[in-house]
Amino acid sequence: MGQFLLEPPDISFFKQQAKDFNFDESKYLDALSRVPVFTKHKVKAVTDYFSKLAAVIGEMGLSQTRLHQVNEHLKKSEERYRLVVENVDGAIMVIQDDVIVFGNQSLIKNIGEHQNIYKFIHSDDSTQFKSFLTRTYYGLSKNPLESTRVISPSKGMIWVQTNAVAMDWQGQRALLVHMHDITSQKEAEKAIKKAQQEL
Repeated sequence: MGQFLLEPPDISFFKQQAKDFNFDESKYLDALSRVPVFTKHKVKAVTDYFSKLAAVIGEMGLSQTRLHQVNEHLKKSEERYRLVVENVDGAIMVIQDDVIVFGNQSLIKNIGEHQNIYKFIHSDDSTQFKSFLTRTYYGLSKNPLESTRVISPSKGMIWVQTNAVAMDWQGQRALLVHMHDITSQKEAEKAIKKAQQEL
C-alpha cells in the first residue's frame, strides 16, 4: 500500500525535523505533501478487502491442489482398472440397448466399436442369449450362460461362457458382460463323446 498518514501532518513538526537533520526544507515539505492521508475507517476497509482477497486466493489455490490430487488419484485408479480389464482372459464389454458401447482391446481388435451384440451371436442361440441378458438386466438371474456360439471375425465360430451384471454406465442402465472362450473345452467334450460312442 505504500506510505500514508492517518491524519493531516503537523507542518511545524516537519519543519523542525528538516532543520534538526539539515534537510532541504522545501523539498522535504513537498515530499510530505504527496503522502496520502487515509482515515482509520478507510485503512480498515482497505486492509479488510486485501485480507479477504488473500483468503480467496488461498482457498482457490487449496482447491486447485485438492482437485489435482483427486485427478491424480482417479488417473492411477483408472490405470489400475484398465490394466485389469485389458489383461483379463476373454472379452469384456458394456452393452446398452443391445449396442456395445465399451470393450477391452481384445474385443475392439476383433469386432470394432459400437456394434450390435446380436450381429455376432449365432442365430440358433440368439433367443437364449437375449433371454439371459433380459433376466440379468432386471435382476432376475445372477447365473452365467454356460455356452453360446459367437461368430468371431478373426476366429470364426467359437463357444463362449457368458457372465453379466447390471450396472449404471454414464447415467444410464447397462450390462457389464464378460465372455470367456470355451471352444477347446467344447471340442474336448465332443471328442470324449465320440470316443465313448465308438467304444
